[in-house]
Amino acid sequence: VQAINAGWNLGNALDSYNTGFKGLATESGWGNPITTKELVGTVKSAGFNTIRIPVTWGEHMDGNDIQKEWLDRVQEVVDYAYDSDMFVIMDMHHDDYIWLKPTNDSYEANSTKLRSIWAQIAERFKDYDDRLIFEGMNEPRTVGSALEWMGGTAEERAIVNKYENDFVKTVRSSGGNNRERTLIVTSYAASAESVALKDVKIPEGGNIIMTVHYYAPWKFSEGQETTFDEKGRNELTSKFKELKTKFIDNG
Repeated sequence: VQAINAGWNLGNALDSYNTGFKGLATESGWGNPITTKELVGTVKSAGFNTIRIPVTWGEHMDGNDIQKEWLDRVQEVVDYAYDSDMFVIMDMHHDDYIWLKPTNDSYEANSTKLRSIWAQIAERFKDYDDRLIFEGMNEPRTVGSALEWMGGTAEERAIVNKYENDFVKTVRSSGGNNRERTLIVTSYAASAESVALKDVKIPEGGNIIMTVHYYAPWKFSEGQETTFDEKGRNELTSKFKELKTKFIDNG
């Protein structure tokens, strides 16, 4: 049985947005070269067996329909890794900057768009086996709000739960291998703050991974401090105990 042992993230490529470019040209809009089969082969040769491919969809849509040339290009990059027997994690990335808002007022329209995107992705990739993993959203949040990185409001956390449930139900109902595919969900802003974690509701259906983005101790991670000390170690230990109690101990 294969298992994920080391992963590499293809950042600033298919997830680039607000680049001033159109169509496929956005892939290099943040300065990265166009992704090639050789690049992915180099990553695999370095010992990685998993690649995460962040994709921003919002600038490549006609209404709620993904432009075919963009979905074709995403599939091409996925295949570079998948055909090399690597695991692939594909996520919806910077759409939270463009259109995805976790508020009651925006829920209906945003849910329709979210479900449409994932229905089209699920249909395109339904025959891929479980080495292809879908991640519904990257850091769903209200960009620029006072609580953006502090766990959000109760309303925002509840709407993120609804979006995650929409994502899972859409993929699960799409047929093929999507009925059993491993899916990744997260908290508001992918936050490990306790206030965000406590309100997470894992969608039903099994084969669900819960993920958070945890840059801690922050000053050490950011580079303001250069020593990883006992205080930092205790902070990490405490947070991982909290994650275990909230998720692992509850199945």
